[in-house]
Amino acid sequence: MRKLSNWFTEFLEAFDFKNKTEVHNNYPKSNTFSIKQIFVDFWDSFCAQKDVIKNGLRPYVDKEVRKMMSCKDFKYGFSLFECPVCQRFTRVPFSCKSRFCNSCGAIYARQRAAKVAKKTLDVSHRHLVFTIDSDLRYYFKKDRSLLNCLFLAVENTLFYSLKKCGRKAENLTPGFIMVLHTFGRDLKWNPHVHVLLTEGGMTDQGVFKAVSFINYEQLRKGFMKTLFDELAKHISVFGTKSQFYNLKHRSYKNHEDGFYVYAPPQKSLSKKHNGKDQVIQYMLRYTGRPVMAQSRIEAYDKEAQTITYWYEPHDSDETIHVTENVLVFIGKLIQHILPPHFKTIRYAGVYAAKNTKYKEKIKRYSQKKTYQEFVHRFRNT
Repeated sequence: MRKLSNWFTEFLEAFDFKNKTEVHNNYPKSNTFSIKQIFVDFWDSFCAQKDVIKNGLRPYVDKEVRKMMSCKDFKYGFSLFECPVCQRFTRVPFSCKSRFCNSCGAIYARQRAAKVAKKTLDVSHRHLVFTIDSDLRYYFKKDRSLLNCLFLAVENTLFYSLKKCGRKAENLTPGFIMVLHTFGRDLKWNPHVHVLLTEGGMTDQGVFKAVSFINYEQLRKGFMKTLFDELAKHISVFGTKSQFYNLKHRSYKNHEDGFYVYAPPQKSLSKKHNGKDQVIQYMLRYTGRPVMAQSRIEAYDKEAQTITYWYEPHDSDETIHVTENVLVFIGKLIQHILPPHFKTIRYAGVYAAKNTKYKEKIKRYSQKKTYQEFVHRFRNT
């Protein structure tokens, strides 16, 4: 198919090409329960609320929402394609490329998975989740810049923990991918970090050493200490020094074992996905993931201004159904819109972009791995 400019539609109309060719409109499928349609119906009403007018919206929220509402709308532009065989034309509307958009988020996840899988080691990885105290969530919502402290705390904790787990004579550098989620299954504000970590690390000589043991107690306590060390640099967000240290003391008292860290061993994960396949599955599931999947919406009543959706809590197998006002639902979603250019996916260790010295070693290791697999298959045939 050949891509044509938008002005070519005027050319078609001027010369009455409709009698010679057939123009097909690639319209998006209509969905009564789509999140986009809900925002189209009630976004202006949401902005007209007294509380919203009084407190205002973050400057980038309205822009992101309107981008999402204009996604795949022909009024905002389209591309025209011509088939060289049948000479028929097809119009394809432009997408918004917004991280808040459900449609564009799914496409972004697939593209990111394919890109990242080329740069990762074909070794076993472990999935970890780092969570924080519920008393801290308010401050991360108050000042979104604190979310950078989460990444720094996770990175420093993993480097320290794996250094203790490895052999003292070896300086192992692991590779890990961190993904920030600010939402829980119930759509509440719950910032946490998902991590895909190599089970082991790369030596300075470019040899990968497998290390499967992780000290859970060290992870939990180390993460809590490291996070509070980073937050101590932003005491003004918490008010006074005494307020910050009172909060810190209360957290240490309520969490004697440290903050909760989910780090199941490889055996408990699916055996179907390992190595690069595991990386791809992880990236598809967690990167670019929208706040809420549209498939979770069960009912939407525009006249009554209500919406019904479901979710499954982590601590129970029971499915919970929620029916609430549409304006409340919109408020829950937009709180998770992050500042523009904020990186929700970050890389560290051998996967970090700044570690250029490891790039060639990773390439050689991947080639060596491929050669070993080829020899193994050849001997077995």
